[in-house]
Amino acid sequence: GSNRIPTAVFQVLHNLLDLNQPLEQATAFPRMHWSDCLEMESDFELSKSDLAQLAPSNIWNRTDLYFGGVNTAIKYKDQFRAAGDQRRDAVFKTTED
Repeated sequence: GSNRIPTAVFQVLHNLLDLNQPLEQATAFPRMHWSDCLEMESDFELSKSDLAQLAPSNIWNRTDLYFGGVNTAIKYKDQFRAAGDQRRDAVFKTTED
């Protein structure tokens, strides 16, 4: 799994910083990884023609810990926010200062 950690973290950061997704959505958003073929979760939005160009590919029928369990926490405007990745059955708790 260690070769998938950077791509999982990068995708969450991309969702947060480039796509301006809320923390929970950025953490839960479908992921992909390239090794010998393109592997992606089934909720990843690509057309059939796009997929045909990406052969060989393997589309998983669910979200899976294979794509990394990225738990996130940020401090924004003196408030802490956190999100647990459902791929890892994660939970989180925030506290007030």
